[in-house]
Amino acid sequence: MTNLDYIIKRNIKYEYKNGPDKINSWEDAKESGLNCGALIHLLINDLFDIKLPSSLMCFELAYDQNYFRNLSQEEPRTLGDILVLGRVGLSDKIKRIEQEYTTQSKILNVLEHPRLHLVMCTADCNQLGEPLVIHSTPFQNGGIQLWSTAELQKYSCYQQVYKHLRLKQQQ
Repeated sequence: MTNLDYIIKRNIKYEYKNGPDKINSWEDAKESGLNCGALIHLLINDLFDIKLPSSLMCFELAYDQNYFRNLSQEEPRTLGDILVLGRVGLSDKIKRIEQEYTTQSKILNVLEHPRLHLVMCTADCNQLGEPLVIHSTPFQNGGIQLWSTAELQKYSCYQQVYKHLRLKQQQ
């Protein structure tokens, strides 16, 4: 049993179109399903009593500097840290979109931005001692699940960690 089992037991389905702009509560999520970004918003609200702006979708959250700080990949992961994942080889595309976002404060061509995935680190490990993350996924029957980083690596869309983030208020 993990400290986040109460969330897993809610049996909330994955729904790509239901981000933080549409899902504001666990009740909304139970009724309509949610994506990885909406899950991160709800978890941050639960764990740290911080309501993030609904405009912080997946990509915007990954590059936000008001609420989050970047950590090196080597820095130890703690409960509440967020990993930004994607397919291998997106670095150049991400840099181009990041520059656009930084200078314009918005993504100008949404269709060109790479699909990223957000997961939150937990304080738990599986039976092999591998750290677990919580995320909302369409894979393995879909919904909110706890996976090890080794399980993430099995899916090409989750193979590369592009960012490691921590709330600025979290020390």
